[in-house]
Amino acid sequence: MVISQSAKQFKIITKANIINSFMFLSAILLIVFYNFQGYLLLILATLLVNLIMVSLFTFYYRDCLFQQSNCKIPLLRYTKENIGIGIFVLLGNFVAIIFTTIDRLTVSSFFSITQFAIYTFAMSMCGFVTVFLQAVSQVFFPYLSGSDIQARTKAYGFLRPALVIFWAGSLAAYFPFSVWIKHYLPHYSDSLSLMAILLCTIGFSGQINILHANFFKVYRKQRTYFIIAGTSLIVAGILNLFTVSLLGTLKAVAATAIVSFSLWYLTNEVALRHLVASSAKEIVKWEFIICAYIGAFLGAYAMAETWIIGLCIYGIFFVGITNIFLRKEAMQLLSIILEVVFS
Repeated sequence: MVISQSAKQFKIITKANIINSFMFLSAILLIVFYNFQGYLLLILATLLVNLIMVSLFTFYYRDCLFQQSNCKIPLLRYTKENIGIGIFVLLGNFVAIIFTTIDRLTVSSFFSITQFAIYTFAMSMCGFVTVFLQAVSQVFFPYLSGSDIQARTKAYGFLRPALVIFWAGSLAAYFPFSVWIKHYLPHYSDSLSLMAILLCTIGFSGQINILHANFFKVYRKQRTYFIIAGTSLIVAGILNLFTVSLLGTLKAVAATAIVSFSLWYLTNEVALRHLVASSAKEIVKWEFIICAYIGAFLGAYAMAETWIIGLCIYGIFFVGITNIFLRKEAMQLLSIILEVVFS
């Protein structure tokens, strides 16, 4: 998968993801059809599917993997250099995964199993946007690593508003989606208020996953990324403990997630400001814009008596904020989309 990503073979990645999902789903259906009990078969099915995928990738890239290397760098030094770089990439990604689940760990530790199920469902529904962001990140990194410093700075200046506008626009989908939840999954209706809050975290986490993580890797600042992520994780853990002790509600935990992500986002922005030519004033500006969209969305959610009213109120807020702060960026993004669609 990594070789395909670095070689910009994204069609191969897409096909591999489809094959992987199809095989895993087929295995699940067989387990359900034959009414097998226990989790052992599910684990074995997961291992078998992954083994098949590794075999397919190995066969496809056999010429690249098994050809005689002409590299003049000694193998031991080459290995040490890669381990020195990779260990902090691994640790940084590991800490980032824990960070995104710290609120669920808090809920599972201090709340009932029913409340945990409601909170986890809300997180799972927000995960659809996260999957898209991860796909964008996979495509973005190979092009970023192959560009010069000036191109990287321009890419940062373009992608930041594009991600914010996309995230803020996607928040509107919450209102019609809430109707579907109430109709088809009424037992999870209590998760809708949590989902509304948790969707706001994506405004920060999307930029962390796509922009910050990739720029830290491109500029070989993996150690810095790991330190910042680790510190942010400790702060998030402390904030969650205070929230549970003082307030003790699921909404408070979800709101704490917004604060935790915003602090991590700000720290990353400060650490990257010299690499992407971003001033302190600009960092504050973007923090304010994201918070403005969050306030508009939560305000529309609070005022809405029906999903149509909520959608209209937020639509007005979204257009107003975008027109005031991001009009130039929005027009540029729209022109690119139209050019791609009609070309």
